[in-house]
Amino acid sequence: MAEKVPEACCSEPGCNSWNCAGCEYLGECRDDPQKIDYCPRPHSCPNCGARCLSCELWSAPVFPPDFSKMTEGEALRFIGVHVAVKDGQKGLQKGDLFIPASDEKPDIIVASERKQDRVKGAKKIRCADCRCKVWLSPSTQEILKRYPETPVICIACLGKRVEKEKENEKEAS
Repeated sequence: MAEKVPEACCSEPGCNSWNCAGCEYLGECRDDPQKIDYCPRPHSCPNCGARCLSCELWSAPVFPPDFSKMTEGEALRFIGVHVAVKDGQKGLQKGDLFIPASDEKPDIIVASERKQDRVKGAKKIRCADCRCKVWLSPSTQEILKRYPETPVICIACLGKRVEKEKENEKEAS
């Protein structure tokens, strides 16, 4: 049975216009709401002015807030992460995923080069592998102060390291 598509994109009484209902890009945008920035369609109803994200087809905010104005805690709460205790150990939780807190020296620190991912107090440093600029959050800066010999790498270089490790494992077997 086909998914029922509403006739209007907004909940405004009397508006029979549609914008994102039936849009061929909707599946892509709903999977990755940031893709709406590249959508060739208008982002609001031509009749009532309601934005696409008020359409009942959207399940997540389309335009993320400016994380650079948020503390780390505020940004984490916005994306659904909260402090939790599991089996007596503190950590962070999002849904079923629990990441235990640790004071152990990390092997590497992975940081984003995307400006829109930075939070209030983030600082730029260079990726140890490719020398591109990456953003370190305040808590990650504290880890780096504690363990200054830990390399900081960008996400792309992490991918390269993982691929190289896989190749080395294949050669060894």
